[in-house]
Amino acid sequence: MAGPQAFRAGALLFALVFMAGFALGAIREILVRPYLGPETSRLLELPLMIGISYAASSLVVRRLGVASQCNWLHIGAIAFLLLIAAELVLGEVLFRRGLMAFLRDVMTLPGALSLLAQALLIVMPLQAARRTGHVDDGRSRHSLP
Repeated sequence: MAGPQAFRAGALLFALVFMAGFALGAIREILVRPYLGPETSRLLELPLMIGISYAASSLVVRRLGVASQCNWLHIGAIAFLLLIAAELVLGEVLFRRGLMAFLRDVMTLPGALSLLAQALLIVMPLQAARRTGHVDDGRSRHSLP
């Protein structure tokens, strides 16, 4: 898989996870946070976002087919970096929260766990590819008996 194709796949994975996270975050802020508070509501969202990240990774894997382990990790890393960049930009544009606010947030338990959940996106495409047999291990899959 060439560099531009890996970037497009990472961007697709980012877009899927970001859109789902944005929608889930809005629901969390409007419906859950007023009753459970900011920390608990974020912690409740984490397993859902991890599941969404895996589902999105599986979708990207099925769309692309077989690739090497390294390519799947590149795709996950691209998606993760785009996700962090989008979070920083949106934090600044929508909420006037800059880099220092982001760093202060990741020093809290919910913030650190959120960052860890986002970082799992790096390995999710590889895990999804392994589960479905979409990892090129270097051996021919169509060899004759």
